[in-house]
Amino acid sequence: YNGTDNIDYHIKWLQCVDKVGGIGNIDYIGNWNERAWGPPSWTKDLRAALDQAGYEETKIIIPDGWESADLKKALRDDKDLLKAVDGGGIGLHYPCNKPDPEVHSMGLKYWSSEDFSTAGDWAGAGCWGRILNQNFVRMNMTSTISWSLIWSVYPYMPYPNNGLMYAFEPWSGHFDYDGGAIWTGAHTMQFTEVGWTILGGEMLSGGGSYVVYTCPKRKQITIVVEKLEGNCLRCAGAKTTDEQVDLSLAGFPEMPTSLSLWMTNQTNQFVHLGDIPVVKGTVSIQVARDSIYTLSTTTGQQKASVTNPPSEPFPFPYADDFESSTVGAVGRYFADDGGSFTVDTDPKNSSNKVLKQWVQTQPGVNA
Repeated sequence: YNGTDNIDYHIKWLQCVDKVGGIGNIDYIGNWNERAWGPPSWTKDLRAALDQAGYEETKIIIPDGWESADLKKALRDDKDLLKAVDGGGIGLHYPCNKPDPEVHSMGLKYWSSEDFSTAGDWAGAGCWGRILNQNFVRMNMTSTISWSLIWSVYPYMPYPNNGLMYAFEPWSGHFDYDGGAIWTGAHTMQFTEVGWTILGGEMLSGGGSYVVYTCPKRKQITIVVEKLEGNCLRCAGAKTTDEQVDLSLAGFPEMPTSLSLWMTNQTNQFVHLGDIPVVKGTVSIQVARDSIYTLSTTTGQQKASVTNPPSEPFPFPYADDFESSTVGAVGRYFADDGGSFTVDTDPKNSSNKVLKQWVQTQPGVNA
């Protein structure tokens, strides 16, 4: 893995996303998912190659896996390695509760670069809404990334249904998001934007937490209060009680007269409860157990109005001559579970297209 050919692959992938896919520059790239992060020279060589290829703004997240004391020692002892990951940071998977002030003292970001990995039912919804708050409150992590956003995997694969929503039928377009994870996430995502600042947060006496966000000019404020109880696959859930929460906005330069209040629980999801007054710089709400609330000066939040096509079985019998497919693309309705297959020109007939197996050795496995 740790060779120049893999560095070349990373660069070509970025170029493809940027130039061919039209997505643009990728902000962050991982080192090696849930595997050994070393040797340090490889990460330094990756940084140099990124810079040489014009991707100076693409930063490195390392180890993008499990906690590593060896990595932190290497960062302390090797200034060139620390420079290579400057602007990036330490990304752990499923950290649960691993605060590490030393990471910030090195000037690095501290992220949960893979988290959730839980079914998108109400328990999973509780997991997702809770870790979005508590990963910051308990560990000062400023990014939490869900694995996965949409689960569209064959049911016999490991970790079935571990997504915020499901989409198993590309032939029908049917999808499922009824578990609530989309809405517990919306309590943060529909009320903040990239570039906002986290002002702070705390754990609540009756269980749960709150986190305060503001926009760069401090003219908007969002407060997410949660008492969610559901277990994550790898991290324990919580027990909470009903509680009155009094929040002081003292010191906020644009003191609002009221805040819009939204709520989600197991039976009522992403409901606007109206506005509540800010009295002498303080806002008070009664927070129920196993629920999440957002108070905000922002507007425009809503549930999307979409039509969900009905579920349909796969259209057997099925045949494909691949003539309508693009060379280099995956065949329609095909998925690579044990190899690498793409549409290509028939080597015996240039006017014909076939599905070609590109890798003929046993691939490595992740899950």
